[in-house]
Amino acid sequence: MCGIAALYAYDARAAATGREELRAASAWMECRGPDGKGEWSSSDGRALLAHRPLAIIHLVAAGAQPMDTADGADATSLIGEIDN
Repeated sequence: MCGIAALYAYDARAAATGREELRAASAWMECRGPDGKGEWSSSDGRALLAHRPLAIIHLVAAGAQPMDTADGADATSLIGEIDN
């Protein structure tokens, strides 16, 4: 099963979340998704996502996660399958 980690600083006064903490969580999840890894962070550093995929059928670059918008402002990471 894939693994997803997210860190978010709720309060605007909070310090930016740490990439080291996110990378530690991602490394810990390697057994859940050993077939790749991905990271995303918001421009202000207050929101971070990590994804560890488990390729059941095949792993393609077009499905790499977290997936972000063309301008990089928004991102999503999911476990599941999207058809059609």
